[in-house]
Amino acid sequence: MTSTAATDILDHTSWFSNVSDGLKEAIASRMILREVEEGHVFVRQGMPIDHLMVIEEGTLTRSKAEESSDEQTTTATTGTTGPSRGLHHNKLQSVMDINFSSPEALEASIVVDDIEGLGRVSGLLHILVDYDSLAFATVWASSPTARVWLIPAEEFRSILSSNAAFAMEMMSALAMSMRVGSKSLRGLIKNAAQPHGRSGAGGGDELGTSAHDQSSSEKTTIKVLCYDSTSWVTDSFKPAVRAYNDRAANDNSPTIVMEYTADRLSERSATYAAGYDAVCLFVNDE
Repeated sequence: MTSTAATDILDHTSWFSNVSDGLKEAIASRMILREVEEGHVFVRQGMPIDHLMVIEEGTLTRSKAEESSDEQTTTATTGTTGPSRGLHHNKLQSVMDINFSSPEALEASIVVDDIEGLGRVSGLLHILVDYDSLAFATVWASSPTARVWLIPAEEFRSILSSNAAFAMEMMSALAMSMRVGSKSLRGLIKNAAQPHGRSGAGGGDELGTSAHDQSSSEKTTIKVLCYDSTSWVTDSFKPAVRAYNDRAANDNSPTIVMEYTADRLSERSATYAAGYDAVCLFVNDE
């Protein structure tokens, strides 16, 4: 039953949902369920990360100890006297003693981000290396309760090293993640260079904008990303967008800057839309 439940959790992850049944079952057979309360620490800052975490329910928070050279007594630790949360991150005892369920600890630490949602994964890139990868932040349960599946690092690496096909599947998943990340980053950089409320310069024909639109630098623009863009989509949409922008130029209406990707909308490709105002979807998009 436990293996079946673990397999179901893997089906909800972006990393493992599309791997072979053989790899999925091998990973599921090594997974351990931990049901914890708020404040439970899974990974401590500056210590080796020795397991992968997959969330079933609840929220995990990554918190980083502030860097300071001052030593002082603090109620954010379990001891009565000792180093404060402000000590430099390489003074591990202060990190080891923190009670993360206390308000004082929350106030004294820097929250990096929250990890929540069924199937969210943390620690994968750390455990893929065959040496101790030290955590840059502490990972702890910040919801009243949490159900988290753990996969020991050594066992995960053993699964991949014992089967070349499994290792190739993992490499493919990593490559896809890098591709998604690079596309998202390029989109953010490009859109950051073209602030909202002003039309972009250059690339008029490619974006479906006219030369008139490009010269009107103060005109409001709506940035749209069109998913699942086949040739018939671009052949139809580009002249239509251009014609609309020509009409909009006469009545000061917002213009459209439309860009296209051949990828269908999915959990992976959703990040491509970072920085856009709207998306254009079709029936095959998820």
